[in-house]
Amino acid sequence: MVGRAFDTGDARAVDIATQLLLVAAVLQFFDCAQNIGVGLLRGLDDTKGGFRVTLVGYWLVGLPAAALLGLALGLDTLGIWLGLLTGLATTAVLLLRRFDRGLGRLPRPTEAEPSQA
Repeated sequence: MVGRAFDTGDARAVDIATQLLLVAAVLQFFDCAQNIGVGLLRGLDDTKGGFRVTLVGYWLVGLPAAALLGLALGLDTLGIWLGLLTGLATTAVLLLRRFDRGLGRLPRPTEAEPSQA
């Protein structure tokens, strides 16, 4: 078990490490989705939109959520990481949503008329 690396005889340290590892595992999913979203928007030549979305996700959602969960609600380190996870998840969802909308703005190829043979 990975938690044994944190086993100093204090059960609380192992509990905290276990919780943070679970958060980190979920965080990886949203981190991958966020990176894919940024790449997809680059493909649409929408780098400004990706930048704006990450500002919203990290600074307007993630940082306040980390402060609320970690400091105001007293969840300490776990709360801060959950807040960061919230910001990352928000960013990923908004990036993929922006990409979906960007696809809708692309010109549609015209259907070729059937050839008359």
